[in-house]
Amino acid sequence: MSYFLDIVGSVIIGGLLLLAVMTSYTNVNQVALDSSLELTVQENLDEWIEIIQHDFRKIGYHVPNPAWAVQACDSTSITFMADLDNNGTIDSVNYFLGTPDQVPGTENPNDRTLYRQVSGQLTSGSLGLTGFRLRYFDNSGNPTWTPSDVKAVEVFIQVESPFAVDSTYIQSNWQTVIHPLNLQ
Repeated sequence: MSYFLDIVGSVIIGGLLLLAVMTSYTNVNQVALDSSLELTVQENLDEWIEIIQHDFRKIGYHVPNPAWAVQACDSTSITFMADLDNNGTIDSVNYFLGTPDQVPGTENPNDRTLYRQVSGQLTSGSLGLTGFRLRYFDNSGNPTWTPSDVKAVEVFIQVESPFAVDSTYIQSNWQTVIHPLNLQ
């Protein structure tokens, strides 16, 4: 009879140990997935930051009159003039935000495409972009929507993971105010 109790006890203890090992394995996999998605989101955000900082810092570069540099501006688009590649030719640069239905192949319903048009050549990308907002400021730091008064641009970008983990999307944001030297 004592052998029977030893066997039952061993099975219970073995089952609990197996359950603990499987739970740990599941938790490790979940943490690895979360970390991987966080890294992807952060890398995508870094790509956007690099492109936008490069272009926006050059607003008005080699433009004869800084008042002409910003052609049009609203909360999700901007058109400006700049010699982006320093080749002596002033480029017309246009950033504008697309709609969520323009991003196929992603589970995230909030994904948007950000379009970048430089002298007629249109490029676009999503990279998990879910938010893009612009605000503009004049010499005194007051908000303005008049293109000729723009001296600084506040950029807000939000990037999310392409699919949800536990019904939430991993998210990363960036917000900064860029003061193009050529507009000062």
